[in-house]
Amino acid sequence: MTPSPSSVLKLIAYTDYKSPYAYVASRATQALALEYPVLIDWRPYTLRIAEYLDAVDSRSAHNWRKVKYAYMDARRLANRQGLTLMGPRRIYDGELSSLGMLFAQHSGCFAAYHEATFARFWRHELDIDSMDEMKAHIAALGADPAAFELYALGPGRDEHRAIVEDAERRGVFGVPMIVFEDELFWGGDRIGLVRQAIEQRGGPLRGARRRAAGARRGARPVADSPADPDMPLPAAQCLCSILPAGAFSARTGALMSTVRRFLSLSSKTRVIGTDSPVFIGCFRSISITW
Repeated sequence: MTPSPSSVLKLIAYTDYKSPYAYVASRATQALALEYPVLIDWRPYTLRIAEYLDAVDSRSAHNWRKVKYAYMDARRLANRQGLTLMGPRRIYDGELSSLGMLFAQHSGCFAAYHEATFARFWRHELDIDSMDEMKAHIAALGADPAAFELYALGPGRDEHRAIVEDAERRGVFGVPMIVFEDELFWGGDRIGLVRQAIEQRGGPLRGARRRAAGARRGARPVADSPADPDMPLPAAQCLCSILPAGAFSARTGALMSTVRRFLSLSSKTRVIGTDSPVFIGCFRSISITW
């Protein structure tokens, strides 16, 4: 049953495609909309790196240690999800990719853009500061590259600036950042607290009715998604959270075959972490078929 609009809660998720921590938190953030009746309003918050980590030519030894640790830690988290996270070739501005995010939302291809932009940037396949590369990237997703350029050089800049200014009025200073009921949650390790806040607000798990129906039929209960952010998410939710919105018709059959295979496996193993060989194997299969 689809929840009524009045029962749907809303949260804002701020992200930046050049942030490694935003990348590794993206799936778990998307999974919130599968676990609970919430709408996620994705917004860009383009980090100004020099403001908090200094410019490269004047960066302190202390900040260099922080940078090195951050990429090591983010890569560790990425490996657990089967993601590729290569160290950036330089310091990127990233505003163009944020404008691409807004344009993709207006064009109806945000989910595909969001997944592909993160993945391609961190595999060194996309220069997010290059207009030509971003136009080609947009075109590959089925959107109009010429319209994107006009947007990025015109009204997009004002829209982006207004979003960043509004974010900072709310207290946002970094990514990934979730705002729920005017409360801020910074970092992927706070997503467990977001779940708790949603539940305290009265947002039921989407699977509650399914579990109750299964119990009446005598089926084995399925474990809830744990509130502890270090615990694995249910496998089916992790899978759904990485799939682009909409399927290209030529590949729908192969994709859905993989989905059915994964769901069959997940129903037997109950809860599978994103570092599970089963999850990673199915994710790689999806990457190939998709």
